[in-house]
Amino acid sequence: MANRMRISQEISINQWHQMIAEAAYYLAEHRGFQGGNPLDDWLEAEREISCLFRPEWLPRGALVFLDAHG
Repeated sequence: MANRMRISQEISINQWHQMIAEAAYYLAEHRGFQGGNPLDDWLEAEREISCLFRPEWLPRGALVFLDAHG
């Protein structure tokens, strides 16, 4: 748990957004860049990245949408 805390403290908002942007890109790439919606890709990527961190470990100011079950 201490490792996760230390890692998240080192993640800046820019790094957080970069991780989401890369994950969104890979979602689009996986479907061959056909169909889909960039906003939906971003939100799905944000959910995926958010699953790696507990909410209290997220960087301050990060815009994160967690579903009620996550």
